[in-house]
Amino acid sequence: MGRVTWCLAVAGLLSLAALPERAPAAPKPKGDDKPVLYLPTTLGDKRVLESTWNGKSAESAEWVTAVEAKAGMTVVSFAREEGGPTLYRYGASADGMFRVSAGELVYDPPYRLLKLPLKEGETWEVESPATPGNPSSKFKYTTGKEEEVEVPAGKFKAIRVEMENVINGAVFRTTYWHAPGAGMVKIVSHDHKRGDRVQVLKSFTPGKK
Repeated sequence: MGRVTWCLAVAGLLSLAALPERAPAAPKPKGDDKPVLYLPTTLGDKRVLESTWNGKSAESAEWVTAVEAKAGMTVVSFAREEGGPTLYRYGASADGMFRVSAGELVYDPPYRLLKLPLKEGETWEVESPATPGNPSSKFKYTTGKEEEVEVPAGKFKAIRVEMENVINGAVFRTTYWHAPGAGMVKIVSHDHKRGDRVQVLKSFTPGKK
């Protein structure tokens, strides 16, 4: 799997026949009945991620550096350090979770990663735009069950989503687990030749409200 494909897979950088779905506007909350968002949404929230591949592990951290309401979604910016440049932006609403941008690349419409409300077996497709040196690529997503996932940061009730991508006849698959308030807590990129690459949430530190 190429570097760009891996980044799309995990960013979710990682990473909808179909033209991409537009993110519908979230319904207005009634009283305290606010939609459950599958992202950390407090300024200063910190996620530490651990990636393991071929017996080697590496850690990386990301901070929530901005939170704004835009186009019917709560849009969250992430950076590798507090006050650092934005690495990517995700949007969340009652309808799911979307990638809004990755570096300088802005997804218009946003790229759907999770579809809500949960309906096991539901599918959708996304076509990623072409980038220098890389053609556009189609990804098929399928919603799985909500299940308990245990990672170093703790136990989470998370929705499993399977992604399939075909590049030059080769099929690549990635499994994501999305947890409310925490985002993607586990990602497994399946590679039968080089072994699975696993990313888990190692720790989560809430920002100050």
